[in-house]
Amino acid sequence: MVMKAEQAEFVEATDDTYTLTLTDVDPVMLAFTDRPERTAQAWDTTVVLDYWESEFDGDPPNGAVTADGMRVAVTLSDPRIGMSARSDGAVAPNAGAITFTAAPLPGQVPPTGTINQPTVFLDASPTSVNSQVTD
Repeated sequence: MVMKAEQAEFVEATDDTYTLTLTDVDPVMLAFTDRPERTAQAWDTTVVLDYWESEFDGDPPNGAVTADGMRVAVTLSDPRIGMSARSDGAVAPNAGAITFTAAPLPGQVPPTGTINQPTVFLDASPTSVNSQVTD
């Protein structure tokens, strides 16, 4: 799946994780499948995030956050719509944001500061969203 936003920011939390906040997220994600059935569909981002917990069932997907030469691989969990991270790591309401818990993969260190026009590539997609079957 591919998710785009206007800005992103990683804020270091405790226990070797970060809070990743995406702001002004595109309301539509691109979901596509691998071989042998090569298909692609546009999915409502909010609907995908609503199905997140039940679909990934304790095994959250990896994601690559990329923008303008920057790239970092993380495991993304606990999506919260309408929330963003404060500088102290706490999460506060923000109508135009989506926040994830991000655990860096080995050897990865998320950047600090604002990331402009990030794209998030997820390595898995739910098996169904709004009765659309993807496997």
